[in-house]
Amino acid sequence: MKKEDKPKGRMRHFFYLLAAAGMLLYASTRVEGAREDQTSLLFWAIWLLLAAFIVAANVNILLMGAEERRRLSAVKAAKIRLWENGIASRLEKRQKEHLR
Repeated sequence: MKKEDKPKGRMRHFFYLLAAAGMLLYASTRVEGAREDQTSLLFWAIWLLLAAFIVAANVNILLMGAEERRRLSAVKAAKIRLWENGIASRLEKRQKEHLR
């Protein structure tokens, strides 16, 4: 996917918010029929909880200021570097053990 084809930041989160709202709407119409069966009621409860988390996360991102977003990106980048360094060090240890 080319860089120009990717959705811009806020529009992407707005789309995700609409999709999660659709999930909530879909589930809210189906929950009433699931009241007799415990398994389907559990499924719809988990579905509603997941959709609510998605809505909350995307509303948070949409309301977040530019400075907070930059700081969050820096934290994510640091975590990725730590993760990559950990993988690299484990690979080096395995290679050294394998060569012995």
